[in-house]
Amino acid sequence: MAGEGKSLLEPDEAHEATLVSGMIWRNSDVVIRLEAENVMDQLDVNIDVLSVQESVNLSMSRWSNCNRVHITDLNGNKAGNALYDQGYGTLAMNLGIQLVYFYFNIPVGHPQARILSVTGNISHKDALGDPGSQEYVEDTTRRVAFWRRFGFQVSDESHPKPFMSAKLGDLRILGGPDTVHGVSRTLSLSTFMPISQP
Repeated sequence: MAGEGKSLLEPDEAHEATLVSGMIWRNSDVVIRLEAENVMDQLDVNIDVLSVQESVNLSMSRWSNCNRVHITDLNGNKAGNALYDQGYGTLAMNLGIQLVYFYFNIPVGHPQARILSVTGNISHKDALGDPGSQEYVEDTTRRVAFWRRFGFQVSDESHPKPFMSAKLGDLRILGGPDTVHGVSRTLSLSTFMPISQP
């Protein structure tokens, strides 16, 4: 039993197998891979933008002893990078939310989405400027606002690694204009193809 007195949610075996093999979407300039590593219970969204040779990556881990998925990293879209403020962080997180629903085979709106927690820590270690400077405050404020837009509650914003959490059912897919490379921020998992294994 989970800490909340509810049964533990387990990954859907068929969906997990699909993700272990991988799923892919591409256009002429962008390649997106969705993958799972079943030994470490890790889920990954990897977005490669070929023209600028940069990537945005979202990694999440399932905590097998409770109904929780923890965001371990989102990188490649910080201020100063070529993909900063281009919609790729939003795209990665939108795909991440869909990926969790798919991995556990939970229909959107189903009560199980209210059991599963999604958590993480916002890292300010590579924020712009020196701690306390105007530039640092503006950058860390943008980071917190980014995660709150999806529905996360953020505790102690001034902490170097503020904790954030939400129930899967409270997270929302965010719209917005396409990326400069023509990818919809609301790209659906249904448009991905399984990666063929040799």
